Amino acid sequence: STFKVLIAFAKRFTKVSRFVDLEDIYHEFQEVIAEELDYQQEAQHMERFRGQFVDFPGVAIPYVYWEYTTSKVLVMEYIDGVKINELDKLKGLKINPKKLSSILYLSYLKQ
Repeated sequence: STFKVLIAFAKRFTKVSRFVDLEDIYHEFQEVIAEELDYQQEAQHMERFRGQFVDFPGVAIPYVYWEYTTSKVLVMEYIDGVKINELDKLKGLKINPKKLSSILYLSYLKQ
């Protein structure tokens, strides 16, 4: 992999490898990437978030369709909405940007 080549290069041509075990970093990176790319694990995180935010007004977490979800495919409920950077649409829906930022901040703290 490209990352493995970069580690070999760093070991040979830099002094970093004296202070850091680049092989450990490589293996840790592999594990993290494998977890991030496992959509079943991502779906489990979504379910946990749904439970945490069930009574939190203004926050919607899509339902996971487990019967269609695999480690490579995540199928979830479609929730119609507006992106937070589409200010004109938010204004058209009479959504207060300050209230929205407060909801975002509080939901970040809750997770």
